[in-house]
Amino acid sequence: MRISLIKYFAFLIGLFWLGIVAAAPRKCNLEIANEAVFVGTWVLESTRPTMINGSKQTHELWQFGADGGFKLTARDPRASDTITSTTSFVVEDNTLKIARIGRPGKFYSYELCAKEDNKITLFGGIEGFHFFSKQ
Repeated sequence: MRISLIKYFAFLIGLFWLGIVAAAPRKCNLEIANEAVFVGTWVLESTRPTMINGSKQTHELWQFGADGGFKLTARDPRASDTITSTTSFVVEDNTLKIARIGRPGKFYSYELCAKEDNKITLFGGIEGFHFFSKQ
């Protein structure tokens, strides 16, 4: 009984901290003027679920065209060739939306967290924070 009570309280404490982390505001509210902010080729340097913990290295190029076209080129170190996907992107309601392939009307959504001359940080999609440098 005592171990069950300890596990129960540990579970409640975990839920409490999860609630605090989930409710914490992200500082990703930079204004996105228009699609021109993203036009060009960007190297995805790393991704992280939060701004403070370790990062995952990637091998991806994100290419944004002036016509709204988006091309993702990924190199899998285990494969002998690259993977290329082509779709479209748009900026709506201060959010970058990249169309999901094979899912009409569905998008990956990203907020702009930081922007310097040749670097941007986005939050969203599947992996959380995305750190890019312009190629």
